[in-house]
Amino acid sequence: MSPSLLIMLAPFAVGFSAYVITVGHVDLFAEGLFALTLLLLSVLLSRLRDLRHCCPFRVSWWAVSFPLSAAAGAGLRYAAFAQAIWADAIAVALLALATTVIAALFIRTITGIVRGEMQKLAG
Repeated sequence: MSPSLLIMLAPFAVGFSAYVITVGHVDLFAEGLFALTLLLLSVLLSRLRDLRHCCPFRVSWWAVSFPLSAAAGAGLRYAAFAQAIWADAIAVALLALATTVIAALFIRTITGIVRGEMQKLAG
C-alpha cells in the first residue's frame, strides 16, 4: 500500500491544471490547489524515499508515476504564470523528480522481467 499513498497527490495537481485550462488564468483558488500539491508532495516524499525498503517490487510501484507527472505538469503551468525564478526552480525540480522516478521504475521493471520476477506476480 505504500506506493499507492502518493496517489493522494494527483487530485490537487490535476485539479490545478484542469481549473487553469478552464478559466484561462491562475487565481487564488488555483494557487491554493498548487500549494496543496506541494505540501502533500513534501509530506509524502519520505514515503517515496523509503519505497525500496518497505516492500518488494511490484507493478503497483508504477502508481507513483502518475501523481509525480501531474505535479510536474502543474509546476510547469504555474511557472509560466508566475514568471519568477523560484517558480521555475520548483517546476524544474518537479520535472527532474518525475523523470528520475519514472526512469528508475522503467529500469527496475525491465530488470524484473529479465530476472523472471514479473512472472511470479502474474501467477
